[in-house]
Amino acid sequence: MIAIVTGRPGSGKTTLAPLLSSELAWPLVSRDKIKEAMLETLGIGVPVPLPLHEVEGLAASGSGHPDPDPRKGLGVGVFVQQSHPHPLPLPPPGAQGEGVNARATDAFFAQVSRLAHQGSSLVAEAAFQHKVWAPRLALLAEVADVRVVVCEVPPDIAWSRRQERAGLDPHFAARHPDPPGHLGEREPYDPPSLPLPTLRVSTLEGYAPGLAEIVAFLG
Repeated sequence: MIAIVTGRPGSGKTTLAPLLSSELAWPLVSRDKIKEAMLETLGIGVPVPLPLHEVEGLAASGSGHPDPDPRKGLGVGVFVQQSHPHPLPLPPPGAQGEGVNARATDAFFAQVSRLAHQGSSLVAEAAFQHKVWAPRLALLAEVADVRVVVCEVPPDIAWSRRQERAGLDPHFAARHPDPPGHLGEREPYDPPSLPLPTLRVSTLEGYAPGLAEIVAFLG
């Protein structure tokens, strides 16, 4: 069994997926966690917010740079780049093209496929659009029972959740930036629409249907 947990960014899938993994005692494969591990391994800098009283000294020494975008952390205005002491060379581009995002996607589906072919049930969590999910899930459905849980919440609520998380965790803001001028309510999300068992879950206030019903759907 492959339990796909998906939805627009900020829909609550990253919170629900570990709960399902724990309830079902199945391993969790998270695309974002894979991406974050790749960024760490490659030594790509992560903005770290500094107190305002350190701004003047940094500007004088040239060791930091002003950045007024409050979405990139706590909104204090100056960030320092932290890098891995021994950065690794970028690996060759994957089948889906260049960049860490594409490589993380390739690694995500490779891990899901590997577990499925070895007979393991699992929870797989990612925010892909239908066009990304469709061809991959069609192949996975040939070797496993695939069921889809789509987390749903109004776009403006999803956007505010992402803003709140970015404010609390500057590492998240750096590794999962929103495009310039991004407005959550205008972000299109096309969930997977396939001939597979699918359960839509509202995450506006808790889970509707509830966690027990979601587990029963998957079990």
